[in-house]
Amino acid sequence: MTGNGAAQKPRLTEAQKKAHHIQSEQNRREQIRQGFEHLATLVPGMQGRGASEAKMLESTVDFLKAQLDKKKELGERGLEVGMSEADFEHIYRQETKAAEERSNERVNRRRASSKSSGEGDGSVAK
Repeated sequence: MTGNGAAQKPRLTEAQKKAHHIQSEQNRREQIRQGFEHLATLVPGMQGRGASEAKMLESTVDFLKAQLDKKKELGERGLEVGMSEADFEHIYRQETKAAEERSNERVNRRRASSKSSGEGDGSVAK
C-alpha cells in the first residue's frame, strides 16, 4: 500500500510494455495515414495517386497559397463592387464551412466503404 492507502497497481511486464508501445505506434501511424488520406481529398490532383508524404505536403502548401491568393483577389473584387470586408468575411466563412462539411462527408463515405470491403480491418502492412 502507498501512503494514501490505495492499493498499488501491478507493474507491467516488459512484454506488456512492448505490446502497449507497438499498439500505440500502430495507432499513431493509422492517424497519420488517415490525415494524409483526408488531405488527398482536399488537394486537387492528389486523390488516388499514392503520392509520397513529402509530395503531399508540398502540394498542400502550394494549394493553400493559391487559396489565400484567391481569397485576397475575391476580397478586393468585393470591395470594388461595394461589399464591406465584414460581409465578405461572413460569406467566405459560410462557404468554407460548407466545403469542409462536404469534404468530411466524402471522407466518411470512403472510410465506411473501405471498412465494408475489408480494407480497414486494422491490420498494418510492413
